[in-house]
Amino acid sequence: MPWIDTNKIPYTVCGPYLKELFDKAFIDGLHSPEKRPTASAWEEALIKTLDLLVPCSNEKCEQKYFVHNYSSKPICPFCGTTHHSPLPVLNFYRPKLGKRGLYIEDKTRLIVYNNRPMYIYHADTKYTSSEKLKESEKQPVAYFSLENGKWILHNLSLDGLTENNRPIPIKSSTELVNGKQFILSKSDTGRVIVVQIPK
Repeated sequence: MPWIDTNKIPYTVCGPYLKELFDKAFIDGLHSPEKRPTASAWEEALIKTLDLLVPCSNEKCEQKYFVHNYSSKPICPFCGTTHHSPLPVLNFYRPKLGKRGLYIEDKTRLIVYNNRPMYIYHADTKYTSSEKLKESEKQPVAYFSLENGKWILHNLSLDGLTENNRPIPIKSSTELVNGKQFILSKSDTGRVIVVQIPK
């Protein structure tokens, strides 16, 4: 069981969100229970970490997925396979309270891979990934594909999707290019994403 050998595979492979909570739980909070993360903090970190998971390109990899580290050629920590094609990173920004049209960093990212879905809770801060979502809200609102070497965003149901102020209608597609900005929703609680493609 190599994953229990922390010299070979450290806990940092779980990604930045869970690493921070492990530190709080087992270092800061080891003898101070009041410093340990809450259950809701763990839930939020797990959801954000799911957005960083990418499939390993080695079909024989036992773990199948690993947490992306934002590099252009990430290496699976479980089998050592290098992922050679750069995967786009979507950096999320949320509306600044009381400042319409202004956005601040959300400390949330989504790593794009072929056929990766995006959900309403990515597009709008009014929603959270939880059991409280209605069935209709659990359906993908967009997805991404790799076509002829280009990364494409397909709009399934985002009514207010715009790219640099150009509307992207439902059932249409657009290319992901480094530095492009997308407004995901007309709502006052809608997010903005900025595309980053590691070189």
